[in-house]
Amino acid sequence: MQMFTNKIGLTFKNKNEEPYTIIEYINNKNVSVEFKDGTKVYNKTFEMVRKGYIKNPNTRSVYGVGFIGEGSYKSRTNSIHNKNYICWKSMLQRCYSKAYHKHKPTYIGCTVVKEWHNFQNFAKWFEENYDYSSKENLQLDKDILIKGNKVYSPETCCFVTNSVNNASKNKSN
Repeated sequence: MQMFTNKIGLTFKNKNEEPYTIIEYINNKNVSVEFKDGTKVYNKTFEMVRKGYIKNPNTRSVYGVGFIGEGSYKSRTNSIHNKNYICWKSMLQRCYSKAYHKHKPTYIGCTVVKEWHNFQNFAKWFEENYDYSSKENLQLDKDILIKGNKVYSPETCCFVTNSVNNASKNKSN
């Protein structure tokens, strides 16, 4: 049996120029790497490692603050973004995208609590609070529970129907 320990210690960079090092090489289809921040990514192909396709789940790549994190919640299923990911990314966009603020200036000054910068934390809250049995598509709202609130957090957010959300906006105008 041929050993591939000669690949251990090789360093590559991903598309974001983040270096990572091979820490375990079982075969071409089972390689583990470690990023400089200590984050480890397991069970990748050597081809993915070599071509720079490995992403650090702790890199703040969504609007400069959001990151996928390490855990069981995935952003996609069968190449389609999950509802919890779409909601999370939209929330971050409303708070941290200057381009979005040009079209919707009412969101200037809105923020997201730090724990929700990690998608894993937000997705857990989402799954515990979103009513998948609702016949209507529900929207994340930050200011129905606390009027004038500008912070998205577990304590200030809830899911509402589009009609309730619009009625609430009309009352505040």
